[in-house]
Amino acid sequence: MKLVDSSVFQRLRRIHQTGMTHLVYHGAEHNRFGHSVGAVEFASQAFNSINDRNEGIFGMSKDEIERNYCLLRLAALLHDIGHAPFSHAAETLFPYKDEEKGERYTHEDYTGAILKNSEITPILEDAFCKDLGITIDKIALLVDGKSVEPKVLPQLMSSDLDIDRMDYLLRDSLYTGVLYGHYDYQRLIRTLTVNPETRDLAVEFGGLHSATALILARYFMFIQVYFHKTRRIYDLLLEKFLRSVLPGGVFPQPDKIDEFLALDDVRVNQLIFEHKDTNEWARRLFYRDHYHVAVELAVHPTTADQYLFAAITTRFPFAEEQAIIDKASSVPYKLRPPKLKDMEVPVMLIDETGRDKPRPLADEAKVLESLDEPLKILRIYGATEEDVEEVRAFYLEEKERIEKGV
Repeated sequence: MKLVDSSVFQRLRRIHQTGMTHLVYHGAEHNRFGHSVGAVEFASQAFNSINDRNEGIFGMSKDEIERNYCLLRLAALLHDIGHAPFSHAAETLFPYKDEEKGERYTHEDYTGAILKNSEITPILEDAFCKDLGITIDKIALLVDGKSVEPKVLPQLMSSDLDIDRMDYLLRDSLYTGVLYGHYDYQRLIRTLTVNPETRDLAVEFGGLHSATALILARYFMFIQVYFHKTRRIYDLLLEKFLRSVLPGGVFPQPDKIDEFLALDDVRVNQLIFEHKDTNEWARRLFYRDHYHVAVELAVHPTTADQYLFAAITTRFPFAEEQAIIDKASSVPYKLRPPKLKDMEVPVMLIDETGRDKPRPLADEAKVLESLDEPLKILRIYGATEEDVEEVRAFYLEEKERIEKGV
């Protein structure tokens, strides 16, 4: 309980799970604390289910199995402690790790810094590192989904069927009041296993439809909730406000972790209140006066449409006080190589009778093949009704001009 009672973990009560979503779906007041506790329960159930049907996968001795069980639960509990205020909404304000490459720090980087240099560091060292031989470095690697043996552990933390998604889809669906995030989690947990050839995370044939349902649930939650047009503009307004009030326009570096941890949703809301009469972004957030969509492309825009959007917005004559451009993307499902990165593997379907060889889930669930391309949200918002009309007219005129080759 010392970990849960620490100020580092209690801070998650003051971090909204879904950013500014509560301004659109009023029930979405849930936080990272509840999600983290839920992830531990999914981690426990998934571990036990896989261990029961795969002898030796987590170790040959009782101590080794207990160590891996505890390691996974710790990673699940602590995987979100590095989130910035309002979760993913303002992650573009993380400072650069490598500016030349355009690489910014991630919330996993902040989680690693907190694990190694905060009040929970001695708690971990005294209660887990000494007694079970679990290192803080290994917890940090597992939180980030990096290479840890057995390799099914990082895949339970980061994959198409990871415990993070298992929890947040159901939780976000419940609190937003939508049904898109539902899937049969009990059936999925019962059919989790490993590929006997590679020892990677897999699902038995009996879990085909529940695994497919989870992937589809994530796809629809992105379209209907996470990329909702009004929800997205509030994230963008929050980003612009924080950029205007944070020193240097970015969050503190990971080596200034105490300064970072002092920021949460309560502090940001206080800043919004303090600046609502002097800062346009704060005013819009406080009074819920958002920009409105002027131009919106299809969820899966064609290459030609993407080219047109890029060409037109490059010539954009409007200041951000008049219009804001939004570009958001996500990959709903990592189908199969060669698109997969290091450590990523496609979800494999296992015939528990042993008659058929393991094969990618998408070979059986053909509906998933259409999800192999990224979701891309391309929108332009206008500040006022007049701005919306002006932006839309400009876009259509430029589109016609480019298509005619003028």
